[in-house]
This record gives sequence, structure tokens and C-alpha cells, in this order.
Amino acid sequence: MDDLEVAAYPALATALGTSLAALLGALLVHGLLRRLERRLAARRGGAPGTTVVLALAAPKLLAWLAALRVVTGQFELLGGVRDFAIWLVTASLRTPIFMLGDRRYAALDLLVLPALLVAVWAGVSLLARLVHTRVLRLPTEDAGAQPGALTVLRYVLTFVGSVVVLQVWGFDVSSLTVVLSVLGVGIGFGLQHIANNFVSGILIGVEKPIRPGDFVHVGAYRGTVQRIGARSTEIRTLDHVTILVPNSRLLESEVVNWSHRDPTSRIHVPISVAYGSDLERVCAALVEAVQRHRSVLAEPRPKVDLEAFGASGIELDVQVWIADPRAQHAIRSDLNFAIEATLRRLGVEIPFPQHDVRLRTPDLDRLTGALGARPDGAAAAG
Repeated sequence: MDDLEVAAYPALATALGTSLAALLGALLVHGLLRRLERRLAARRGGAPGTTVVLALAAPKLLAWLAALRVVTGQFELLGGVRDFAIWLVTASLRTPIFMLGDRRYAALDLLVLPALLVAVWAGVSLLARLVHTRVLRLPTEDAGAQPGALTVLRYVLTFVGSVVVLQVWGFDVSSLTVVLSVLGVGIGFGLQHIANNFVSGILIGVEKPIRPGDFVHVGAYRGTVQRIGARSTEIRTLDHVTILVPNSRLLESEVVNWSHRDPTSRIHVPISVAYGSDLERVCAALVEAVQRHRSVLAEPRPKVDLEAFGASGIELDVQVWIADPRAQHAIRSDLNFAIEATLRRLGVEIPFPQHDVRLRTPDLDRLTGALGARPDGAAAAG
């Protein structure tokens, strides 16, 4: 008996050493994968994506399952418990729960099918990300259509992949046509505005009337297009405020795109000078003043038009061409300062509205005339 106990000590030590090594190996693999996850998250500038988390969760689980199998294999009692647990779980998962058509479905099917659908979505997302980073980053003339095309491609591939998985799994997709039609009509009525904005976003991406980086005027807002999304478009105003405009509004209402095709645009600076001013001298001085601004283009040349003979002065319109429409407000302000200094130097008066007011009071006139006709003493006594 003593010899058997002494002989069992090396075997027990070997089993414990093997178990400890397996657990340490699983812990090392888990730590390395966790470190890789943090490094990928640092590259993204935040939390890791769902695809990365799911991709790294599988090897972590496999490492711990392998370590558990090694540990339970070193001890006969634990091995028996492991085999019984595996048999119990396998039998539970493979026992049919319900029947659909000619096929019986077990709990394992309810676990594997969602996993396959998630895998399809993850694979399509990974493919879309590769296309976006490797293909869409290349400089092309149709860069405005790329986000819309990528969105359409992602949804089409996801739909086709899901249908293929369901067909392979034994589902008769054609039998769901009526249900999907009714469900589609209900969703269509409930989400018609979202669908309208989604389709409008695709049309904007294909037709390219607006691209990221364009300077646009939509309603009361003026700003630069930052991103064209599936439902709305982000516009950053001159006050650095982000406005979300529904995509349908960009197609159904008037939109001024200052950067479309040719960003060169003309701005108007209206002024008024007093009657009697030397218009030829004033116009020449105004053209010379605005030409000094660094943002005013030499060609086409600035010019001054006589708009109208106003009630208070002669109305002129100074017209200049600029290459950057985003700076039009600052340029117009600079030109107003330069024009005011030029007119002040020339001694030209900038008129302001003047009105002569004449009051007619017949009763007051008769009273004043009557008091003036009476003697001073009588007037005082009265």
C-alpha cells in the first residue's frame, strides 16, 4: 500500500503540472488576444468594432475549452463528469423541438442559424470596409456616387446571403412571400418618410448634384456638406454648427450649390451715392479699390452697374468674381470697408433717406390769426 501511494505521487504531480500548464497557456492566449483587441481599438480611436470583438471571441473560447479538456483528461473523475456533461448538452441540443414542413428543428438549429446570419452580416461588413479602404480611397471623378453605391451593395449582399442561408437550412423562402408582402406594406406606410429619405440619398449619390465639400445654400442655412448619409446630409454652417437636412428636402426644394462644377462665382455689393457726384470718377475709383483685394479675381474684371435712380441717391452695384464661395461674406465685408474709405477720400456723399414733413392744422391757424388780430391788453385779459 505504501508503495502504491509513493508511485501515485509522480502521476499526481504530472497531472497537476499538465493542468497548470494548460491553464497558463489559455491565460496567455487570452492576454495576447486582449492586447491585440486594445491595439486595434487604439487605431480606431475608440472602442473596437463588433466584427473585431466577435472575431477575437472565438479563439478565446477555443483556448479555454482546450485547456478545460486537458485538465479534465488528467483526472478520471473529472473526465467522467466531462463526458456526461457533453452527452447531456449534445442530447439536449439535438432533440427536435418543432417541425416546419418536412424537417424537424432542434435547439442547435436555433443557435446555429442566427450565428450564420450574424456571420453573413459580419462578412459583408468586412467586405464593404475593405472596398471602402482599398478602392474608394482612390481619387476618382465619381467619388460622390461611391457612398451610395457602397450602401446599396451592402444591403443587397446581406439580403442575398441571408436568403441563401435560409434555403440551405431548409426554409422555404417562397412560402414567406405573402407574409413579407403584408409586412412590407405595413412598414411602408409607417416608414414612408424614412424610405423616401433613403431613396433620395441613393439618388444623390448616383446623380451627384451635391458632394461632400460643396458649399450650399439650403433654405435659411449656408454651409459646407460634410457627409451624405443614408437618411440625412450633414451641413456645417459658417458658424460651425452642424445641420442635419433630410435627403428628400435636397431633391424636392431649391438648393443653391456654389461649388457645383465651377466654384467661381460673382458677388454683388450695392451702394448709393448722392446726386451730382461724378459717376465716371466714382466708378473708376470703386473698380480700383475692389481690385486690390487678394481674393478678387482679375478675370472676369470687376465692374460697376448703375441700377436705378433712387429717391435719395443714385444706386450702384459693384460686381466682383471670387474663386472661394465660402469666403463671400468676409470678402463682401472687406469690400464695404474699402468702398467706404474710397468714397470718403473722394469726398463723395453717401446719401440717407430724407423726408419733409408738413403739418396742416386749420383750427390752429384760425386761433393763431384771431389772437394776433386782438390788442395786446385784451389778449392778456382774455
